[in-house]
Amino acid sequence: MTAPAHLAVGAAICSRVRRPWLGLALAFGAHFLLDAIPHFEQAHLVGEAIGLPGRYVWAAFGATTFGALTLVVLLLARRFRARPAHPRLRYLIAGGLLSDLPDCLKYLGGAESWFGRFHSAFHAQPYWGTALYRLFAEPPVPATRPIPDEVLIHSPWAWLGWLLMIAFELAVTIIAAAVALTPPSGRSRRA
Repeated sequence: MTAPAHLAVGAAICSRVRRPWLGLALAFGAHFLLDAIPHFEQAHLVGEAIGLPGRYVWAAFGATTFGALTLVVLLLARRFRARPAHPRLRYLIAGGLLSDLPDCLKYLGGAESWFGRFHSAFHAQPYWGTALYRLFAEPPVPATRPIPDEVLIHSPWAWLGWLLMIAFELAVTIIAAAVALTPPSGRSRRA
């Protein structure tokens, strides 16, 4: 999943777990559970389809991630009445950042490092675009045969699957952010 989803889920977990050591461990582990859910990672194909080099598409994802992180921090600061030293605020931000840390470690260590291979193992799932293409393409495509990117780019079924994955990830992000920004019931707003 993208960084905003990881950040929001990590903050949401920490917003509900009172023990920081447990909340931070769960936020870190949640990264791998989120990555096991099929999610959109074909930005390079979108760039190809609209005539942009992949690096520009990834730069747009990076800018979106930075914007989402800034928005989450500002909203959390508002929840804690703009007191950046508030320990609960620091805990929620740490949970969000820790939930995205595995992606950073993978890129720093390289895809072939032990951590890169471990991290990538959670991504071994069918993408919805590819699955829809296999189901509805004429003639049907066997599951054992790889589908070239050039074919997927021109398939409305692949695009539908990618849009569904993006919508699902956006829903996860919005729901998790709402959980992180809502004080738990039974506790005061200043918790």
